[in-house]
Amino acid sequence: MRLLIISFSLFLASCASSLSGINNSATKASPTLNASSKMIAVNHILPSKKEEFELLNQTVILPAFKKYNSKVYNGLHFWIPNEENKDGTFTFIYIASPYYPEMNYDIFQVLLRQYNRQKAEEYFEKWMECFAYEQEVISFE
Repeated sequence: MRLLIISFSLFLASCASSLSGINNSATKASPTLNASSKMIAVNHILPSKKEEFELLNQTVILPAFKKYNSKVYNGLHFWIPNEENKDGTFTFIYIASPYYPEMNYDIFQVLLRQYNRQKAEEYFEKWMECFAYEQEVISFE
């Protein structure tokens, strides 16, 4: 399992670049949290929605997380693909490291805290329309 995680990490490093302005350094865990707890969300995005998805994350979603919970935000890393996949989609990846299972990572709920319901629903709908496939989420220690 450890080899799989290392291989996956190397794969991510080779096919994605980090978004400038996002904290991509190692984050210290709280004393009660296992420092190795992580969550990865894999997002397969339609080619026609690549720029919109990237912009939504940069200008709406990540700033909402920053305002809602700086501890969660400081552990979030957003990876942008360098190239398209064989099927033409683009794979964007969120990594929560460390991952705090007791905290809220639900994008819609975070948007609701930042915006009124109508605006949150509008942003969330735009975000959902970017997906080619359902988001895959993996958490592990």
